[in-house]
Amino acid sequence: MMAKSWAHWLLLVVGCGGRVEDVAADAAPDATVDAAIDTSTDVVGETVDTSVPDTTVADTAAVDAAADATLDPFVWARVLGRGATLVRGPDVVLEPSGRTTVAMVSDELFFGVPDPCKAGGTGVARFDPTGAPLFVRCYPKELYEGGAVAVAPDGAVWLGTYDARAAVGDLAVTLRRLDAKGELAWEKTLRPKIPSNQTNVRGVVTTAAGDGLVAVELGDPVDFGAGPVGGPGKPHVVAKYDASGALLWTRTIANEDLRIGRGSALGATAGGGAVVAGYWSNGTIDLGAGSTSLTTGSYLLVLDPAGKPVWNRTFPYGVNCAWVAANTKGEVVVAGVTGVPFDPGVGGEIPAAKDAVRAFVAVYDPIGKPLWATSWPGFANVAAFAGSTVWVGGAQRSSTGLDTPRLTHFAADGTTLGEAWPGYVTPTARATVHGLSVDPIGGLAIVGLFDSPLTFGTKTLTPLPPTDASPFTSTFAARWVP
Repeated sequence: MMAKSWAHWLLLVVGCGGRVEDVAADAAPDATVDAAIDTSTDVVGETVDTSVPDTTVADTAAVDAAADATLDPFVWARVLGRGATLVRGPDVVLEPSGRTTVAMVSDELFFGVPDPCKAGGTGVARFDPTGAPLFVRCYPKELYEGGAVAVAPDGAVWLGTYDARAAVGDLAVTLRRLDAKGELAWEKTLRPKIPSNQTNVRGVVTTAAGDGLVAVELGDPVDFGAGPVGGPGKPHVVAKYDASGALLWTRTIANEDLRIGRGSALGATAGGGAVVAGYWSNGTIDLGAGSTSLTTGSYLLVLDPAGKPVWNRTFPYGVNCAWVAANTKGEVVVAGVTGVPFDPGVGGEIPAAKDAVRAFVAVYDPIGKPLWATSWPGFANVAAFAGSTVWVGGAQRSSTGLDTPRLTHFAADGTTLGEAWPGYVTPTARATVHGLSVDPIGGLAIVGLFDSPLTFGTKTLTPLPPTDASPFTSTFAARWVP
């Protein structure tokens, strides 16, 4: 898939589903952590050779695990890689133990040590609490969508990818579960009955019980484990599997007149249910309480642990829901971008953006009652609960059109508690926070895209030279504690 210009991605702000971004990045080797990486053959048969230093990319001084561990409050920060093609991603998951798992896709992937991901494709890396790599896995012939990696309570990694080897035709989805050491536990291929280039994975999350939920956009019927599922148009399907890979249930979001558009976002509720958002066109949609009045728009749907609808909300065409999540109370947050004015239900309208890039965040209670909403010029790419407070990562757009990274903490009533990362960016920098994860004690891990130096405590990350004309050149990751 060829890289798209920034202007191209702005044209895709049409419904609840994908985040708006472009291009990925490249990382500097660090000989001090080479010995820490898993040197076993990875799941695609390529071996990580730690005996040969990585000299492909100049050392940007982005990572030094021992030195980074002394930063206050930053534990570590590093450049991950670079590339001309970033479909969607990167993503990050921070565990209570302090381990951090990152997934991304690019033409080039460097996780800071010699690894098999230099050929590009999808890469997954796990880092220990100091930023030293524990394992790296690479799938060079597969693509990855943001939000399609998750970590279970036992440390297992769930990953959804789709086949990139065929320009048109057999684009099957692959769902994998890796154990806590990165070894393959199982994988399953979700292949359409009739080859189609529309089948795609749009989200993967795990539940407190260790089950996995996957959202797939279908071009043709697919057998998830109990016979073909699908229907007319391009429906979204949410499927739930247990830790062994056995199918528990599926839920199809479609109807006879529906041609559902690309994009969905997926979250898990405390009890093992799902929160899913997407958009559709050319027909009404039944979300479990009868057909909607809208014939084109965006939806937010909550499913119980058995896959049955609990509540839903619809938005007008032009609202793009990039991320959904739920907390232990059953509250739901949705974050994204809108190019049209709309009321998320709080009684006040979020205004339209002149440049079609106005971020929004809305929070709902367990029965779908709106609690609060806010907006700003820019992007809201990802959101995470910390209790009833909400962290949102994205970008702030200036009057000159410059996007600078934004990481904001909102109180339970929607008031701003503060920016977690002050003084981090030069006036000419362009960057965005794309992935965000919060641990139980308030620690943060973020990943994002940038093209100008970023400062974390006393550590400055320098982007690598661009490989094409894309607006961002490199990808970064950082972790810090409260």
